[in-house]
Amino acid sequence: EALIQRSMRDVRVPVLTEAQYLEIASIRRELEGFAAGRAAEMAGPKEIRRLKKIVERNEAAAVAGRWPQAVKYNQEFHFALVEAAEMPILLAILSGLWLRMGPLIAGYYAREQLGLVRHHQAIIAACESRDPAAAAAEMRADIDDAKEGIIRYIQSFTIDE
Repeated sequence: EALIQRSMRDVRVPVLTEAQYLEIASIRRELEGFAAGRAAEMAGPKEIRRLKKIVERNEAAAVAGRWPQAVKYNQEFHFALVEAAEMPILLAILSGLWLRMGPLIAGYYAREQLGLVRHHQAIIAACESRDPAAAAAEMRADIDDAKEGIIRYIQSFTIDE
């Protein structure tokens, strides 16, 4: 569930449990790694320019401390990569997963103020050199790198309750 309606005026975003987050992260790791590899095979100059532009905007937003925008560009990059892979069905599947974990990712990065683009730049480089294995590995690393911090973030909610 992306939202829980507790009454007519009370709609909330549920906090994922640690187990739910880990399940979604492992699914994303495989599916988005697959998509990144496919994008490295399929992406042309136009798609690569789009990915670079998103990363530039992401970096600028982070430097300016505009974390909601930076997180938005992070998601935009992930989706643009799947579009470059020409996988619309996968994009629909991932949209549902991102809907569930988007608020968690946004809150985590806004609190921690960590860079979001290191692996994204490496993924673009892998697309430019047509290296599907490198693109897939960088996407998996991108998802893996946030795991421990996001788990701590989830635990901070459960400790407070």
